[in-house]
Amino acid sequence: MIHERDWTELDYSALAYNYAWVRERIGSGVRLLVPVKANAYGHGAAAIARELERLGVDCFGVATLSEGELLRANGVTKPVLILGYTASELLPRAVELGLTQTITSCEAFEDYRKICNSRELTENPRTRGKKLACQLKLNTGMSRYGLEASDDRLPKLFDVSELKITGVFTHLAVSDETEAVSVEFTNRQLDIFENALKRLRRYDIGLVHAANSGAVANHPRSFAAPYNMVRPGLLLYGYGAESLRPVLSWKANVTLLRRIPKGNTVSYGAAWTAKRDSLIAVLPVGYADGYNRLLSNSGEVFINGKRAPICGRVCMDITMIDVTEIPEVRLGDTAELLGKNITANELAQKLNTIPYEILCNVRRRC
Repeated sequence: MIHERDWTELDYSALAYNYAWVRERIGSGVRLLVPVKANAYGHGAAAIARELERLGVDCFGVATLSEGELLRANGVTKPVLILGYTASELLPRAVELGLTQTITSCEAFEDYRKICNSRELTENPRTRGKKLACQLKLNTGMSRYGLEASDDRLPKLFDVSELKITGVFTHLAVSDETEAVSVEFTNRQLDIFENALKRLRRYDIGLVHAANSGAVANHPRSFAAPYNMVRPGLLLYGYGAESLRPVLSWKANVTLLRRIPKGNTVSYGAAWTAKRDSLIAVLPVGYADGYNRLLSNSGEVFINGKRAPICGRVCMDITMIDVTEIPEVRLGDTAELLGKNITANELAQKLNTIPYEILCNVRRRC
């Protein structure tokens, strides 16, 4: 296949392996929600969701209504939970598409209740007779979205007839960290959440979930009773446990080979100088494509079975690599920017960030 610039490849066998690993980890009685927000962490939401639906995932998580619309437009039929806030004026569309909305505050709850009584919903033939499905998010320590777990109004929300509450969940802040202080923090969050659940025991609250990827990997408590669902994203994409397999590879072809004499410089700022006669390969990918400029003079790519260092500054559209010690490189050869040999973990460590950001930054120009 001819590629104009860079491209990504998905290893569906790796996705299936990671899915089976998670299923075995959580047991047969626990449902699996996979977040496919942010374009499935850079993997392509529609393609990933369709494949995961085929594998048997129970539901999906998105951040916005438009991300949910994208899944429905691409034939995804499993339940979809909007994890973020949605303006009440947009909720008729969520009802029409059968999306479940997170309640992020008591104020949002009241706004949603009003819109569900509005003529826009009750007289619309596509939504008439339907209720907005919701899940309550409780704040137990993240202090972002979420009703306070100690709020006395919580039980009263279940008595409201206009909304259909299908679950209650929280989010864990440090579940991926294994130091004693972090384990204690996670257990404290779970304690707070479970105490809130006790106040709701007379209601059928449906789905109960707290476990993200870190919790699935490190905290079995978070997927034992009373919990009946988990929300791992990164694990499905191949990171967060040693035995998992990266699903995404990011590649580009060599578009130019240039021999430069010792002492010549490469790229903006003349920040790289050849210490010997060198062979430089040009790759048509840069920071506009999501390839981080901080990899200038420090990153590596994998080409023809070997690692080649980046030389000079990463440009908006172009990156140069030193292939002097890989003499077999030819025009059109493929370089791996990210994948099995150059992992998101490696790049995250080099850039002092997390693999989530590395994956999410992979993007298409148009």
